[in-house]
Amino acid sequence: MFEVKQFPEMSWSLSRHKTLMNCQMQYFFTYYLSHNGWLQKASSVSKHAYRLKKMVSTDILLGNSVHKQIQQVIGHVQSEEKIQSESHLVESIRADLNTAYVDSIHRRAQWFEKPNKYSMLQEIYYDGRLTKEKIHDIQERTRLSVNHFLSSRTFNVISLNQKVKIVDAERVRVMKVDGINIFAVLDLVYQDENGRYVIVDWKTGKERPDDFYQVVLYVWFLHEKLNIDLGEIEAKIEYLQIGKQKSIQVKQIDIDNMLNTFRMSMELMCGYIEDIEQNKPFGFEVFPKTQNPRTCSSCNYRELCSKSKGKRGFKSY
Repeated sequence: MFEVKQFPEMSWSLSRHKTLMNCQMQYFFTYYLSHNGWLQKASSVSKHAYRLKKMVSTDILLGNSVHKQIQQVIGHVQSEEKIQSESHLVESIRADLNTAYVDSIHRRAQWFEKPNKYSMLQEIYYDGRLTKEKIHDIQERTRLSVNHFLSSRTFNVISLNQKVKIVDAERVRVMKVDGINIFAVLDLVYQDENGRYVIVDWKTGKERPDDFYQVVLYVWFLHEKLNIDLGEIEAKIEYLQIGKQKSIQVKQIDIDNMLNTFRMSMELMCGYIEDIEQNKPFGFEVFPKTQNPRTCSSCNYRELCSKSKGKRGFKSY
């Protein structure tokens, strides 16, 4: 039976760390205030935070849909089923986007009551519409993502080389370090014809500096979980917007640096906790708001953030 806890369990992921670094107030809303916001008996402010947490930008929605289609194609490769055509994949992604658009425009009341069952696009929630430029951009990126996936080196290797073995990445999704669960989601792991392990990360956005650290985390997971020598693991990032593949060979020093980042990050996170055993946070006023306007402009919680100004009693617990 699912146990309802007053406070969430402490865990760590790279996305959680990045949220903390971007804005501590956003971190509070995401990982604490929204907790239990799906329950009928939750406070109105927790429900509000959970609702906003479930919103997605068109960029994130596109990335999620592309990844979903890729996973389905990989499943067909494993079962030796026919691979869907490029046009079919594009239309499937567009269908996801259109459903989210219709939900955002015509099912706002349903989303308000059940934000985990319906979609809300961030741009429509805050701006009331999608610009023609944004619609054209998403359409073009959808086409490019599918085209570059099907023409990528990775897809050619796993679909044409019968000696390649796809590894179940579900086995390496969580690791415990210093008593803390660390989570990571590996897009694809396979063994090539020489038995070497290859990790692939699909990216639908632009190349970013922290892509490297994400790959290091993935390699470390595989290294620890399956007891594989680092020299037998290669990581590849497929940038689907530009059709570029980047190969990375992770070294022990990279893993050591990543673990140092994890421990530094956990020390910062614990500094916002009033009761470590329960993972009970201090009140929201302890979590400072970023001064970076770009972070604020893309934040799901800007509505809730503006309402919290000057309200010292605004708490979730």
